Amino acid sequence: MKKISHLGAILLILICAIFITSCNNGNDPKTLDPDENPPVDTKETPIVPTFGETLRVSIRNPITLNPLLNEEQSVDQLLKVVFEPLFIIDAEYKPIPHLVESYAIAPDNSSISLTLKKNRTFSNSEPLTAYDVEYSIEVLKNAPETVVYKSCVDNIQRTAVIDNQTLKIYFKQPYAFSTYYLNFPIVSMKDSTSGGYDPFKPIGSGLYVITEFTSMQSVKLKAAEQHKDDVYIESIEAIITRDAEVEANAFEQKLVDMLFPSKFDWFEHSDASNQKTLSYTTNYFEFLGFNFTNQWLSNAVVRQAIANSINREEVAEKQFLSQVAITDSPIHPDSWLSPTDNQITYKYDVDNSKKLLNGIDLKDSDKDGYYDIPSLRLLVNKENVSRNKVATMLEEYLKEIGLKVEIVAVDKVTFNAKLLAGDFDLVLTGWKLSVVPDYTDMFHSTQIAGGSNFIRYNNPLMDQALSDVFNSSDDAMLYSNFQKFSNLYVQELPYFSLYFMNSIILTNKDVNGELKPITDHAFRGIENLYINRQK
Repeated sequence: MKKISHLGAILLILICAIFITSCNNGNDPKTLDPDENPPVDTKETPIVPTFGETLRVSIRNPITLNPLLNEEQSVDQLLKVVFEPLFIIDAEYKPIPHLVESYAIAPDNSSISLTLKKNRTFSNSEPLTAYDVEYSIEVLKNAPETVVYKSCVDNIQRTAVIDNQTLKIYFKQPYAFSTYYLNFPIVSMKDSTSGGYDPFKPIGSGLYVITEFTSMQSVKLKAAEQHKDDVYIESIEAIITRDAEVEANAFEQKLVDMLFPSKFDWFEHSDASNQKTLSYTTNYFEFLGFNFTNQWLSNAVVRQAIANSINREEVAEKQFLSQVAITDSPIHPDSWLSPTDNQITYKYDVDNSKKLLNGIDLKDSDKDGYYDIPSLRLLVNKENVSRNKVATMLEEYLKEIGLKVEIVAVDKVTFNAKLLAGDFDLVLTGWKLSVVPDYTDMFHSTQIAGGSNFIRYNNPLMDQALSDVFNSSDDAMLYSNFQKFSNLYVQELPYFSLYFMNSIILTNKDVNGELKPITDHAFRGIENLYINRQK
């Protein structure tokens, strides 16, 4: 009987075990089924940068690849990786010696002495000397006005070579910006004057060399032998495209790896998931200008009231997805010369706007909600879609504080004619500012007749501030004088600064590393890029 009872107990245990297993549906987390696939490790393997691969970009068809005679901006961008300047403009928009070992500026800013770095060579191993610099300056001085770097030599009177490494440059007019203008590329005099010179294969000293040019098809570059340890990307192929639309299509079809849109629609690309984006603040400066011949707008209080009435954050969000840099000054917000605190003075404050206007005893006699001043004509180029939308918002802002606005939207030709004639009260427009921070053309009274000071602004204090900046003898003085200029600008409001526009670089997901672009130098930091083609 004991045997039978023992067997029954065993059977009972087995039945319970089967029952428990069926209740758990085989999902005991501590038990692995040998028939199931092992778990997949979803952790991405880090990409190790290696030398190789070809970066594909696009440019317009060049008429020459000589950087000193080139007139096309997209071609200039590419040639910046082939040729080097005496000074480069860094991330703070400050000129930094590049091919230059040391330099000395005369106390009166009338000349600069340069000593070049030793052992710098062109890609053909020929040394880069002071004679190459002198030759490059002469080529630019004799070049057409339309070439990219022509303005760099406008103030150069003459040069004197002291020896292979040293030269002196004399200026027509002393000024504080000599090193800013020495950012033009240096070409090889020996190559350029040789019988076998090819304007589509000029010799440079940069990271890459030109290996092949096929008209209307492509320009091919490879890493220069002396710089192979400085870059990851072995070669660059610049596909020649007809216009921006073809360029964008080539990027969408993955025929090129990078895209530098000249006009960027933030809404179009805001949700793009198959590409990488890099945003940066450009030199495109947008502003509201006041015509100082208008008796009402010549009053600083009215200008300040208008400034307080405009909600720049709302404009930025609705029109540009906040991809702008709001600033009260025309000095680039990243610049080393930008105001130290970089605080916004004119914040959106309708109550303060009305208080300011009431303080100068403006009246609304007929109680129609508008002050008794003529309607302000707001001039805008109707061909610029974003500015037209912003103009409509400005009209509503000014209406809220009792100022009636009439938007005058005209074509570009008519816009420029009205601007020069002073046929406007307010103007919504912008400048592409130079990396050289000289605002004389915009605000000095001597520039009214020439047309660049189209707002007819005339203030002896501003004239003096601009003159002090222009004649600064060193960096410390230049910085100090810029703070005085900026403070006066914010008080006076010759323009109401809206924002600097952001732009973007698009790359496909094969491109890794980070560029450090600034306006007109989209390839800045190319030595950091590497490519891992996705299978």
